[in-house]
Amino acid sequence: MLTDSQHSTGECFTKMRCTRDVVEKINETKLEPLPETLEKLHRLVKPLNRSFEPMTINKWIDARMVPEGYKGVYVDITEAEAKKIWAEVCNDHPHLKEVENIPLKSIMGLSWHEQLVAKIHEYNEHHKAVAESEQVIVDDSSYEQHSDKGTSEEQAKKTELEYQKAKDRFWTDEDASGVLKIERAAKIKSKWADACKSQKKQDDETKV
Repeated sequence: MLTDSQHSTGECFTKMRCTRDVVEKINETKLEPLPETLEKLHRLVKPLNRSFEPMTINKWIDARMVPEGYKGVYVDITEAEAKKIWAEVCNDHPHLKEVENIPLKSIMGLSWHEQLVAKIHEYNEHHKAVAESEQVIVDDSSYEQHSDKGTSEEQAKKTELEYQKAKDRFWTDEDASGVLKIERAAKIKSKWADACKSQKKQDDETKV
């Protein structure tokens, strides 16, 4: 699994269409072909706005985020094409079917394809948190050795709470070990913070 650490940034860049095009143009060479599944996933990609909501190219143009007639790495495809590509991806990697059951905070106005992209984003965020938590757990061993719009505020809070509960239930069922790692990492970070405060207090007392 690739993460966005300093150790794998270059590897991630070689898998991104936009950077691949630039590298190939500058170096006048061709990079190794991408895995077939990744090529299919690239076709499903849609740009996300600041709220991580998928957008079509036309929505980008309407919002004046890009000039009219924009031609970039994203290409809008039909719902039928998106469903066909996703079915092929899941056929090769059956465990990805779980993505379809991920709860969304809001699905109003989103097409099936846009909902899928939003769910893939949630999937990636969860597994990124798990990967980071695994590193925190590893670091702790070393540490030990070295000592919504249009709703009322109340309704928005209620919706957020229901969403969080649904998401927590989903990941507890689908990836219990990952959830435990995230919870354990949170406790470790809290322990680190308390130790830092205690050390600072001792240093201040020593100065006095």
